[in-house]
Amino acid sequence: MADDLSITPTFYIPNLVNIDYGIDSEESRDFFIFTNLAITPQHRISAGYGQHDEIVRGSLEELDTNTYVLGYVYYSSTNFRLGADFEHWGDENKLTTDTFSLFISLDISDFVLTVSPQYRQIEIFTESNCSGNLDNSALAMDAKYFLNRNWAFTAGYATFDYSDDRDDLLGCVAPEEIPFLVARLKSVADDNQVLLGVNFYFNTETYSLDWARIESSIDGDMTYVTTAYAATDVFDDWTLALTLGTQENYDDTTTNFIKGSVTYYW
Repeated sequence: MADDLSITPTFYIPNLVNIDYGIDSEESRDFFIFTNLAITPQHRISAGYGQHDEIVRGSLEELDTNTYVLGYVYYSSTNFRLGADFEHWGDENKLTTDTFSLFISLDISDFVLTVSPQYRQIEIFTESNCSGNLDNSALAMDAKYFLNRNWAFTAGYATFDYSDDRDDLLGCVAPEEIPFLVARLKSVADDNQVLLGVNFYFNTETYSLDWARIESSIDGDMTYVTTAYAATDVFDDWTLALTLGTQENYDDTTTNFIKGSVTYYW
């Protein structure tokens, strides 16, 4: 069951509860709990809650964020899925986002193709009471190719389009607040994302290596993330996983991180 958190379902999908906990070299902490439950064999719901604390790059401002996630998936057959997700994220006094996503996923021969249109509203709060909303739409696409029972390769791309409210928001705040506002926006406002990955499956074990390039919509700065993932089943009902990664930030610094995960199935 080590790869059951993938979007690709098997004929029978068990209920599950997953808990993640991670830390990084900048002393940030990350916690997330997630569950996926069957209403009927064809209809499933999911819910999640997370906490994360970080220092915003470029302003040294501290964010303590909470994440709430709700989702639904309909399986019309073993090779077609249709779903929707809603996510609320943020520090309620500084920066929040509300994201609504749809996805369609289809198995064609040895490929899994997924398309996901998204709509997100970013809300920023400042000490000068000059708060505002920034809307964006996005389209994410990815393809996964199964070479054989052991190897799979993934490629993904996402592009984001923003409303014209950003400049109005920057012109509204006091000059001393602009660096904080720009840093907050850079933490959530991507222009595009590129993902490449390779997966290796062996018995009940899964190994993955992924690389991502993220371009900021604020100034075009690039961030690069490389992760290595390993998961294995323990007994029949448990999966343990470990993720190691490094993030090359746009300011020429590097952040290393580690995350552990445990999943229980029934």
